[in-house]
Amino acid sequence: TIDGAKCINRKKSLGSLEVGKLADVIVVDIWKPNMVPIHRPVSQIVYCGKAENVDTVIINGKIVLRSRVMLTVNEEEVIRKAQKLCDAQVDRAGEIPLKERKRPWMSSREN
Repeated sequence: TIDGAKCINRKKSLGSLEVGKLADVIVVDIWKPNMVPIHRPVSQIVYCGKAENVDTVIINGKIVLRSRVMLTVNEEEVIRKAQKLCDAQVDRAGEIPLKERKRPWMSSREN
């Protein structure tokens, strides 16, 4: 906010939503089962909000998430790379990959 921007001597470029200033904004969808009934919206977001409630993210005026879709990165590619790195770590550690593990919580027909 403006007082924080004043403290770091940046009130001309930060601290309020104005044309020409830098700002990060999130839009939260509060009409979800985990958020209602709503009595105090800010408290509701703090105590009940989840990542799934974030609809839109704007960083320095650039929309990076709209309608829960990433616009600046290929989400599928990030997920694939993360899984590939995880698989490599499991292999290096000598662990049994999840897809090859016995699952005692499942019936013997599913193992």
